[in-house]
Amino acid sequence: MITVDTATNRLYLFKDGQLVDQSLAATGDGIMIHGTDEYDSIGGDADRRRRLHFREPGSADGDENGAAQRPGLNVIGRASPDQLPLDIQQSTFNVLSTSDRRIAEWLAILTFVTCGYFFAGGGWNQNSQFDLTRAIVERHTFAIDSLARNTGDVAIANGHVYSNKSPAMSWIAAIPYAALHAFETARRANAGDATLLTINAWLCSLLCVVLPAALIPPMIFIYARRRGIDARWGAIVAASSVLATQVLPYATIFMLHAPSAALLVYALTTPHRARAGFAAALATAMNYLCAPALIVFGFVERRGIVRYAAAAMGDRAEGREEGEGGRGRRGGKGRGGERERGRK
Repeated sequence: MITVDTATNRLYLFKDGQLVDQSLAATGDGIMIHGTDEYDSIGGDADRRRRLHFREPGSADGDENGAAQRPGLNVIGRASPDQLPLDIQQSTFNVLSTSDRRIAEWLAILTFVTCGYFFAGGGWNQNSQFDLTRAIVERHTFAIDSLARNTGDVAIANGHVYSNKSPAMSWIAAIPYAALHAFETARRANAGDATLLTINAWLCSLLCVVLPAALIPPMIFIYARRRGIDARWGAIVAASSVLATQVLPYATIFMLHAPSAALLVYALTTPHRARAGFAAALATAMNYLCAPALIVFGFVERRGIVRYAAAAMGDRAEGREEGEGGRGRRGGKGRGGERERGRK
């Protein structure tokens, strides 16, 4: 007799009432592993445990033509025991149950609402990054000369003032801010109004900071479930990864920490090596401290290291083009550089 515990994704093989072997098992909605054998529930919780029986080949039970059925598992779909060995690899589980998907969705919603509700406003770091976003959209330049009055985190080169922050998040934020700026310009709103600036910064934070942070718990939860970890523990750990750590305060301001963390989590958990390389490289362009992870993650699965490196180098090449154009400003004297390093 085989018993499958769908709460922990484990398969137990019994013979004459004694446990013979156990291993990880593929469970969940849509898994195609059933034959024609008897199928019923065991215990008080039918959703968590299933009892499945093997029939011996050549037994009296057969198909419609009288042919004997091979031993099989009756869950959903069709397979025989030799198609579901006990040493099945956990990394191949790509189908989640409906309940797991619902938990992942609610984790994302809870995190998004929590982080989006609390907005910490401006500061030197976030103002410097948002100034670059405004300069790109409003003035089509990387210089923040006329916008730098609200920050000390700047670099001065060739008579111009630049943000001394890594630029990727400001680039990404320029996409939603361009739409906001066009809408407000059409209604002759004052782009420099303090209230309007705060609203724009909050809206850009929702899309560029809060949304990536809200994806961290579901990514961790899904990764845990595919590794056979209990749903309750997986959900608790996943929610705590943001709501009970320093990620929460950093997810309430326009800073690069939360989105770069989300990109690294995706790079580590996704089975797609090219996407992992692109995500890790983008995280590095957003936060230079992610560079060691960019290298280490390449060796997580060596079979896909070529695809990983190709995607990563493609992303870094784009960042290098901007970097060469602004080499002087990043190498220039920064009025807020030493203060920023001290604060970190």
